[in-house]
Amino acid sequence: MANDRPKLKIEKDQLDYFLEWAALATLLLTFIIPQQYYASLPESIPTHFGIDGEADAFGSKRSLWILPIISLAIFILFYFISKIPHKFNYPRAINEQNAYANYKHALRGMRLLLLFILAAFLYVIWMSIQVGLGNRTGLGWSFVLVFLTTIFGLIFYLTKGFKK
Repeated sequence: MANDRPKLKIEKDQLDYFLEWAALATLLLTFIIPQQYYASLPESIPTHFGIDGEADAFGSKRSLWILPIISLAIFILFYFISKIPHKFNYPRAINEQNAYANYKHALRGMRLLLLFILAAFLYVIWMSIQVGLGNRTGLGWSFVLVFLTTIFGLIFYLTKGFKK
């Protein structure tokens, strides 16, 4: 079981460092962009977008800070979870021979997932600002298409790459 799995130090390569730095930069933008536009926003901005991408709920502009705070919490959570890949749930039995490859694959998947989540939140923040300023009416269908494509891509990546 998970307690029997080897505890290994997984080395990061250039792609891993890039994904981490990209996630950190995206996290910082989730705070910087709202701060830059906050004063010029009306008191009421979109707080939710429907499946069609149109704003369907509005609230105080203070609600703009919810996604950056959630983004920070997710970033911190992923940081700590990435320290224990031997405790993850894997689709195959983990042993001495396949542990390193599976841990590295799982950690890369986590980095991709984190970057995707933060980028999606940043896009929603940006579009909430744009709708609030009257420059747009909603997220648009492209967001749903990109969101679904990315989710299925991540699922494919995570399920097909684990080593026996």
